[in-house]
Amino acid sequence: DGNSGWDTATTVQHSYAAPGMYTVSAIGVNACSSDTLSMNVPICFPLIPAFGVQTMVDSAYFYIQTHADSVYWDFGDGQQLGTTDSTVSHVYTSNGTYWVSLYLFNACGADSAQSMVQIMGIGLEEKSQAPVIRRFSDGTWHIAMPSQSPLHVRVSNLQGQTVARMYEESGQVTWDPGMQPAGCYVLEGRNASGVLFQERIILP
Repeated sequence: DGNSGWDTATTVQHSYAAPGMYTVSAIGVNACSSDTLSMNVPICFPLIPAFGVQTMVDSAYFYIQTHADSVYWDFGDGQQLGTTDSTVSHVYTSNGTYWVSLYLFNACGADSAQSMVQIMGIGLEEKSQAPVIRRFSDGTWHIAMPSQSPLHVRVSNLQGQTVARMYEESGQVTWDPGMQPAGCYVLEGRNASGVLFQERIILP
């Protein structure tokens, strides 16, 4: 990395400013001769063996916040996925409790994590109503229910964090994302009886 120095110790320590593959050279010198040994040393960000999850009716979004060269998912239903993406989604075909496993890899090693996911909405009697969702040219989103009954709408990101809440007696809600970053968001609509819908939208 451009740094060098002489030392009489048999063990030395050096801190790198950035991850990467570095060629380290050691030059040994005594009164009779000198010799050089070089080897490639990988320097990596530490792997963080953890993941977050957000479930919907029949699917789940999984996300990680770590520096991995590759990621392997086992969704617990016999399906696996290898990827380099930090966010993935998976659709389940039946209700149940699934143990999801995450495996992280980089040039320095590997680590893993496991967590339980519950899917409970498949096959339930349809109580949801389809909303009309439109995105206008000014960037705002319009959500309307055909029944025109009072409507609560919650907007959350894939980390499960609520970014907006709205309520309209007319059943017609407008959301202005403002400075929200691009990506996938979940709209959840409720009335006094419970959940009416869950819909995914993409902010460009």
